[in-house]
Amino acid sequence: MEKKRLDWLDCTRGIGIILVVLTHSATTVLRENYKLAKAIYEGSFFIDRQLLMVLSGYVFYLAKSHYKKLNNIEFFKKKVQRILVPYIVYSFIVYLFFQVINEIPFLEAIMEYSVYKKSNIVSWAKGILTGTNNYTLHLWFLYDLFIYVCITYILMKKFKNWEKIIVVSWGILTVLSYLLEWKQNGIIDNLIYFYTWFLMGIVLCPKIKDCKIWMWGIAIGYGYFILYHLFECERMENQILELLYQLTKGAAIIGIIQLGKELRGKILYICKYIGKNSMDIYLFSQPFFGSCIGVVGYQVFHLPVIVILIISITLSFIVPIIILKILTHTKYLKKLFGH
Repeated sequence: MEKKRLDWLDCTRGIGIILVVLTHSATTVLRENYKLAKAIYEGSFFIDRQLLMVLSGYVFYLAKSHYKKLNNIEFFKKKVQRILVPYIVYSFIVYLFFQVINEIPFLEAIMEYSVYKKSNIVSWAKGILTGTNNYTLHLWFLYDLFIYVCITYILMKKFKNWEKIIVVSWGILTVLSYLLEWKQNGIIDNLIYFYTWFLMGIVLCPKIKDCKIWMWGIAIGYGYFILYHLFECERMENQILELLYQLTKGAAIIGIIQLGKELRGKILYICKYIGKNSMDIYLFSQPFFGSCIGVVGYQVFHLPVIVILIISITLSFIVPIIILKILTHTKYLKKLFGH
């Protein structure tokens, strides 16, 4: 049972990473000029981050017995090595890369179409501390996740009835996020909003029984999503519509979790493989093979958008796996990137 459960978890995480890669590949310059790129972006961006945050919460739930046995130093050391070190090291590598790129006039002109303009080290450091570093914006997930696991761990260690506190916290934060109108603009808003999804993984995932509701969940979630965009509803203009929008995300996420349990054969194998390597794909695919491929392919080589998307998506999966193979043979580098 344990192996089967972990299989579906890897599979569902793989689906989440596929959605993330699609989101990053359909970069701004592409979706502004090509409806298919915009549709890919909107469809994947709808639940990609929330799905992965729910799964992260569930992983915490599964590991709770192990975490209880660790002392505080052991726990925080493990999480710093697994989450914070890759976050800082990779961000710095990307920062240095784009400082060099922006020293070349031709390439600097291309970077004007992106967020990878030249910046000083102080701005980079501030971005790292606040989770808003432009060079690796996608790593906000690791920044938030580190805060979530630390807060939840402290609650678990300090209170015997920590799970009840989590349930109450989930309810309060959900209501608070609603009152904040789901802004997701500031640091605090973002932390509160995504912590509700992390807590959903702890509260609801263990209670989701094996049943074939995945089609209904996905249909309800994406059905409302399509109607929402078809009628061009302005987000946050109507709080009831916005609340329904968030609730249907939950339905779609539950549906995809169930789908992960239903998949078989080669599709299961592929999704599991991607899921097991999700950290490396997430870390190394962006910005080089996501946003940068889009900007350079469109602005410099004037390639058809569909060709750019295919190249970007393919490289976003292949290159991180190659990097992973190199890391597995280098002990020092493995530690730097959380292995």
